Amino acid sequence: MICLITNLTFFALAFLGNALFAKDINAVSSWLLFRGNPQQDGFLPTSIKMPFEIQWKISLKDSIEGTAVVHDGKVYFGCMDEKVYALDCKDGKEIWKYKGGSFKAPPSIQDDVIYIGDIDGTLHAIDLNTGLKKWVFATNGEISGGANFFKKNILFGSQDENLYCLNAAGKELWKFKMEGPFFGSCAIIEGKTFAAGCDSTLHVLDAETGKELSNLDLGGQTGATPSIAGDDLFVGTMSNNVLGINWKKPKINWNYKPEKRSQPFFSSCAIAKNLVVVGGRDKKIHAIDREKGLEIWGVQTDGKIDASPLILGNTVVAGSFDGYLYFLNLEDGKLIQKMNLGGEISGSPVFYENSIYLGTSKGDFFRLKPKD
Repeated sequence: MICLITNLTFFALAFLGNALFAKDINAVSSWLLFRGNPQQDGFLPTSIKMPFEIQWKISLKDSIEGTAVVHDGKVYFGCMDEKVYALDCKDGKEIWKYKGGSFKAPPSIQDDVIYIGDIDGTLHAIDLNTGLKKWVFATNGEISGGANFFKKNILFGSQDENLYCLNAAGKELWKFKMEGPFFGSCAIIEGKTFAAGCDSTLHVLDAETGKELSNLDLGGQTGATPSIAGDDLFVGTMSNNVLGINWKKPKINWNYKPEKRSQPFFSSCAIAKNLVVVGGRDKKIHAIDREKGLEIWGVQTDGKIDASPLILGNTVVAGSFDGYLYFLNLEDGKLIQKMNLGGEISGSPVFYENSIYLGTSKGDFFRLKPKD
C-alpha cells in the first residue's frame, strides 16, 4: 500500500531546498565510502534519466552482500568467495582480485589504498592500483561495516565490541570499548564520530582521541549506520523504530514506529531536505518527515529491506530481498520503475557517472545505466 501526501506545493519547495541543502556536486567523480561521504547521508542532488537498463553483469560463485565503491573508472567490492574484486567500469572486465577472508563489509578508499574488513575480523589494506596487500590488522570479531576517515586516520568498528582508530601504517592509535558488537559503519562530522551498536547507546566521540564526549540511550540495539545532516542524526534500531536525534545536545527529537507489522530496521537512512527514507524488515520503504517524525509515504515490497536506500535528486533507489531494485518518486513514493536483478539485494546501490552499481546474493554484480 502506498500512502500519498497531497500537498504538492510542500514538495516542490522541498525539492528546491534539496539543491541548497546538498553538497555542490554536478557530476559524481568518485564514491569512496559506504554511503558516499563521511556523514553517511546517502543523498546526491544529481538528477537521473529514466528508465535504467543493465549495461553489463558478471557472475561469481558466491554471494555479494556488501556495497561497492567506485573511483577513477574502476569499481571495487568484496564477495563471500573470500576475494575483493576490481573491475573496469566500462565493460566489467577484471583488473585484479585479492584473496582474504569472506567479505560482506563495504570497502573504503583513501590515498590509493582500499580498506575492507572480513568476517574473520581482519581489516585489509590493499594497494588500489595493484591489488597487493599493504598490511592487515586483526580484531577479535567479524567486521561487517566499512571504514571512515578522519584526517589520515582509519576508523572502523568490529563485533568484538570496539571502535578502532588506526594510522595509515595500520598502527592502533585508540579504541573505544562498547558493551556489545558494532555492526555498521561510523559517521564523522565536525571532528566527532559516533559509535552505536548492541549496547543500545549512541556514543559521541572525539575523532582525534576517541574520548567520549556524551552519550544517549537509544532504547534498543542497532545494527545500522547512523546518518547525519547538520545537527540531525538518524538511525534505525532492532526495537522496530527509527530515531531522529539532535546529536549535539544529545536528545531524541522524535521516535518513529510503524503502526502495523513493525519489524527491526537494519537499513541506514538516506536524508533529503525534508524527508528521511529507510528500509525495514517489514518489507517496506518508509519516507518520514525529517522534522516531525511522521510517515509521509510507504511502499510495500515482497522482501525484507536491509539495503540502505539512495536518494538521487528527486528519485529514491532501494533494493529488496525480493530481488527487485525500486525507483520511486521522492515526493509521493510513486513507482517509476522496478528492475528484477534475480537475487536478494542486501548491499546498497552506489552512483558514479550516471550509472548505478550493486550486487546480489546470487553472486551477480551489475552496472545499470539510463536507457539510450
